[in-house]
Amino acid sequence: MKYLIKIAAVITALMFISCSNSTEPEKSAKEITDEGWQLFSQQDYSGAEKKFAEAVKLDKNMADAYGGAGWSIAYQKRYSEAVSQWRTGINNEAVNADIYAGLTVVYQALDSLAECIEAGNKVIALDDAYVFEYDTKINISLIHGLMAAAHYGLQEYENAASQMDLAVPADAPHTSDDLKALLDSIMDFLGLQ
Repeated sequence: MKYLIKIAAVITALMFISCSNSTEPEKSAKEITDEGWQLFSQQDYSGAEKKFAEAVKLDKNMADAYGGAGWSIAYQKRYSEAVSQWRTGINNEAVNADIYAGLTVVYQALDSLAECIEAGNKVIALDDAYVFEYDTKINISLIHGLMAAAHYGLQEYENAASQMDLAVPADAPHTSDDLKALLDSIMDFLGLQ
């Protein structure tokens, strides 16, 4: 009997010690999201994706975590999954320019041209000087260039020329009179030639 009492006392003491040593407070969804963006900035997209997923588990309404997850997944070329993450983020915060910029890029990659244009227009409406904080190559000029390519693909050549004027104002005016020259301008701008 004394043996059982001693074991119970040891177990109780160990539980008390382990509980009293856990002085580190739990991180908030915002703190974990910030860690995700830090990993994203270091180009650790898989690690960032895990952090954003952890943040979403804590706060299912955190649009920034869905946005980060979408970007992390998109940089791993899993475009349809990225769209799904961003759509959930939009349901939580309809005014997130980063999410719409991601959708513009990914819809172009998926050849969803009308959706690319729609998302690009939302970026422009939210921030007509947009720059993605974590990758400055994704900016308002790129958004216009991607929209130009989408308009061209939909045979909306005047709209394509107008978007190229906005993407590269130094080369304006672009014209729809010479479709090959317009296409070459778009391809050059997007680095596809």
